[in-house]
Amino acid sequence: MLLTTHNPTQKMPITPIFNPTGDDSVANRTIWFGNTTNLMQLNDGATRLA
Repeated sequence: MLLTTHNPTQKMPITPIFNPTGDDSVANRTIWFGNTTNLMQLNDGATRLA
C-alpha cells in the first residue's frame, strides 16, 4: 500500500481558460460542445453615444 503525506501549503496548479493575449476576432471564434443558437456577442457593432 502506498501512503502519501498531506502538505497543506502545496498549491494546486492553475489551468487558465482565458487567454488575454488571444485573438477574439469573428473569424477565429469557435463554440465548444454545442450549437450557436441564441449566442450573441454584445460588443459586436457597439456604437459610441458621445
